[in-house]
Amino acid sequence: MKSAVVLIIILFLAGCSSGLQPGTSSPVHPATLHQQLPPLDSLARSSSETSGAELNGAEYSALLPSQHAAIDGNNCVLTASGSTGGGIAFAIYSFSLPDYTGEPELVLQCSSVVGGLYVGFSDYGSGRWKFVQADSAATQNIPFGNPSGMIAADGGFLVAVLVAEDAVATVERLAIGTPPAGNAPPVAVLNVDNAFGEAPFTVNYDAGSSSDPDGSITLFELDLDDDGTYEISEATAPAGSFDVTEEGSYPVRLRVTDDGGASSMALVVVTAGSGWQDSGAAINTDTYVAGRVDFHADGAPLIVHTGNDFGLSYTRALDGTGNSWPAGPSAIDSNGFLRNLFIAKLLGRPCVAYLMDIDEGATEDFELRFVLAQNAAGTAWGTPALLPETELMQAVVGLAVVDGNPAVLFQQFVHSESKNYLYYVRANDNQGDTWGSPVKVSELDVTIEEQSNLMVFGGVPCVAFAHSPLGSPDTQLRLARAADVQGSSWQADELVIQTDLFDSCPPTMAELDGKLAIAYLNFSNVYIIRSTDDTASSWDSPQLIADTAFSFSLAFHDSFGHPALSWSSLTPHTIAEAKYIRALDSSGSSWPASASVITSSTDNVSSFSYSMVEAGTLNGLPAAFTSRLSEALKLSILK
Repeated sequence: MKSAVVLIIILFLAGCSSGLQPGTSSPVHPATLHQQLPPLDSLARSSSETSGAELNGAEYSALLPSQHAAIDGNNCVLTASGSTGGGIAFAIYSFSLPDYTGEPELVLQCSSVVGGLYVGFSDYGSGRWKFVQADSAATQNIPFGNPSGMIAADGGFLVAVLVAEDAVATVERLAIGTPPAGNAPPVAVLNVDNAFGEAPFTVNYDAGSSSDPDGSITLFELDLDDDGTYEISEATAPAGSFDVTEEGSYPVRLRVTDDGGASSMALVVVTAGSGWQDSGAAINTDTYVAGRVDFHADGAPLIVHTGNDFGLSYTRALDGTGNSWPAGPSAIDSNGFLRNLFIAKLLGRPCVAYLMDIDEGATEDFELRFVLAQNAAGTAWGTPALLPETELMQAVVGLAVVDGNPAVLFQQFVHSESKNYLYYVRANDNQGDTWGSPVKVSELDVTIEEQSNLMVFGGVPCVAFAHSPLGSPDTQLRLARAADVQGSSWQADELVIQTDLFDSCPPTMAELDGKLAIAYLNFSNVYIIRSTDDTASSWDSPQLIADTAFSFSLAFHDSFGHPALSWSSLTPHTIAEAKYIRALDSSGSSWPASASVITSSTDNVSSFSYSMVEAGTLNGLPAAFTSRLSEALKLSILK
C-alpha cells in the first residue's frame, strides 16, 4: 500500500523574559490555520486605511473578513467554541507602516485566554500567512523578524489573532514597535528532507538555517523522541538522520540558545501514514456531472456542482472532517443546464464562474455567468451576473481574482473561421456585479477544454495553453501574459517548449518559490517546466515527475507549503486510477519515486473513468474528492 509522510512544522519563538512558549491546548496544524484564513491575494486593503501602528481590540478591520469575533467595548472577544467542524475564531487587524525600517515585534495584550492562541502575520513576499503560537500571558511581545517582503507596497501589514480547539480570548490591544534595548532571541529552524515515504524510510534533518539577529547561537539541542530529554547538545548546528520503522507520528524538537541566554524552539512532526483511505462518507449530490471543491469554506468542505435539476447547486459538509453531509444539495441557479464551472475565493467567500445552456441542445443559447456567495460558508448566494455575450462559448477555462476583481478565461468558437480562441473578461467591481468587455488573449487556434489556466504571476494575469500548428505532428506549450495588471490588453504569447504534448489534457500553472511552473502531460508522462527568473522570460529543461497511463484532469495544488499534483489515469479495459504526488520541497525540484493511488477500479473500465479529481487538505491531512461516471462521489484521506 502506498504511504505518506505528512510534514508539520510549527514555529515557537521565545525570548528570555517575554518569550513565547507552547500554549496549553494540543497543537493545531499551521496548514489548517493557513487554509481557514482568507488567502492574502483575496484581501484587498483599502487605500483609505490609515490605522497606524497601534489598535485596540475592537478595531479589527471592518473591510476584511473575521469569524466568530464580537466587540465588547474596546475589546474583541474570540470564541472558537461552537464554530463549524471545531474550527477557529479570528479577527484581522490592518496596520499601516509605510516608513517602518526597524526589526519589529507585535505587542499583544489579551485577557481571558483559554486554550490555543495563535497570531498570523501577512507575508506578501510568499503570499502566505506566517503563524506563531502564543502563550496565555496578559501582555506578550512577539517578534516576527525582518519585515522585508512582509509589508505590502502601500505599507499595509495584516495581523490575524486566532483561537482554536474550543478556545476563548479577549483581545485588548495590539501594537507594532521596535523591541526594547537588550538581547533579541534567536530564530530556530529545523529542516527535514522527507515528505513522503513508506516505513521504513530515512529522514535527514539539518538545523543549519537557524540564526541570531544580534549575536550568535552558542547551543543547539535536539530532542529526537519528544520525551523532554535533549539527546543531542552541541555548539554547532547538528545535521543527521533517523529512521522511521513503523506508522505513527515522530516529533523532533530543536532548541537554540544565543550568547545572551535567549532561546527559541522549532518542532517538526513527521508522520508515517498508511496511504489513501476511503472516508466512508455518504455524499449526497444526486445527479453529478461536473463539480469543483472549496476545501475550507468557513471550516468545512463545499462542493459546487450539477444538481438534480441539472442547474448549479452546492453541497457543504456538516463538519470540518467531511464525514457528515446533508441529505441532498441546495440550488444556486436553476435557470439552465450547467456545462462546466470553476470556483475561487473572493473577499473570503466562494465564487463561481460557469457556463449555462439555457436551451439544452442549442449551442447558440450558452450563457457565461458569475455568482458570489454571501457568506464564507457558501450556504447563501447572491444573484448570478450575466457576462458579456460572445459568438459561441465552448467552456469556462479559468477563474481568478485579478487586481482585487474577479476575472474569467473562456474559450470561444468562431464559426466563420472554424477556430477556437481564448478570451478574458474582468469585472468592473470587486464583487462581480458588472463586467467589462472581453479581450482576446491569443490569435492561435487553441483547445484548452475545462482546465483552470488563469493566474496572476509577476503582477499580471497569465495563461498557459497547448497549440498544435497546422500540419505539424508536434505541440507547442505557450504562455500568454497581459500587458497590464488588470488584463485589459495582452502581449503576444510566447513559446515555452515544443514537444509531443498530449494536448487533450491542458497544462496547469503554479508559482513555486517565486518562479512560474507549468505541469503538463506528454503522452504517458507528467512533466514540470520552471522559469529560471521571476519574470518567466526564460525556462529550465523539463523535469519528469511521474510515469502514468492515459491521463487527464491534471491539477496543481498546495499541500502544507509544498506543491502537489493530482490527475486521473486510465488504462483502457484494465484499470482507472486517481493519482497524487507531493514534492519533497517548496520549489518542486525534488519529487518521490512514484505517485500514490487514491482509488482504483477493477477490470473492464472502458465504459467509465474518473470525471473529477479535486485534491486539497482537510483537518490537517491531504484529501481528495474523486468521481467516476455512474458512481457516487467519494472522499479519500491520506492518513
